[in-house]
Amino acid sequence: MKFTTKIVTGSLILGLNINLLACEIMSSQVDKKMLKEIRSSWQGQTIPIVDSKTYKYTSFLTAYQSFDEDMRKSFKDTVCKKNGWSGVSNYKVTWDIGDKTYTFIATYDMIDYK
Repeated sequence: MKFTTKIVTGSLILGLNINLLACEIMSSQVDKKMLKEIRSSWQGQTIPIVDSKTYKYTSFLTAYQSFDEDMRKSFKDTVCKKNGWSGVSNYKVTWDIGDKTYTFIATYDMIDYK
């Protein structure tokens, strides 16, 4: 009986730890009953359409995907791990296509559980 209790308790603790380590990335607004907004922020990046050293063409889709992956890694490393918050909401990416570059801007709100 005690052995079973320890397994259940261990499973519950493991489940709680996994939930605490998750980093929420939402494009919608937060549920104000469960989450609070910490502050708003933005990040930007310019990606060349043609690399000046290799002359390799970068498609818009590849550039967008690269930017989005960088942002998600940044959220996990900075917002969640470093600051200990739950994640971001209102995550939105806008872009501009110039003659030689793609410019991406991400806006978001940092959030935490109440």
